Amino acid sequence: MSSINSDHVSGLAWIDEQEAKAQILAHRQESVRQAAVGQTFPVSELWDYSKRFD
Repeated sequence: MSSINSDHVSGLAWIDEQEAKAQILAHRQESVRQAAVGQTFPVSELWDYSKRFD
């Protein structure tokens, strides 16, 4: 899959390629914490969120 706004090597969006590794880790830790306490979200909500950046 290719997009004008994505890195051609990794396939990640340009903004994701520029995100600091510490911030990525913090997001991952927060996601794990939320899942551990049962705070989950439907995939459709993630899709709706991601479409705001198209």
